[in-house]
Amino acid sequence: MIKKYFDPPWPMQDGRSSVSREELIAHWAGRIIRDNVGDDALYYAEKALIVIPKPNKSARIRSRSKQGWVEVEASNKFFLEVDVFVDKLMEFLNE
Repeated sequence: MIKKYFDPPWPMQDGRSSVSREELIAHWAGRIIRDNVGDDALYYAEKALIVIPKPNKSARIRSRSKQGWVEVEASNKFFLEVDVFVDKLMEFLNE
């Protein structure tokens, strides 16, 4: 399964007022796959005891365009786990 999200080279290029749920899930899946060591959001999620999904072997960043679109390829199961993770993270942040 492939999902896409917009990650512009310069944040001011993203003039949208809302982002779809599918794009939000793709964005978080990409962050989890890259496993940025200094990612504050993943650090605080871990400290809040929110289970961060583990990417399976099929999970990867498939492509990145110069315009800023990023394609994430993973199994449906992984995307469902990321969906649950995003729900729990948003619930924690809104407390």
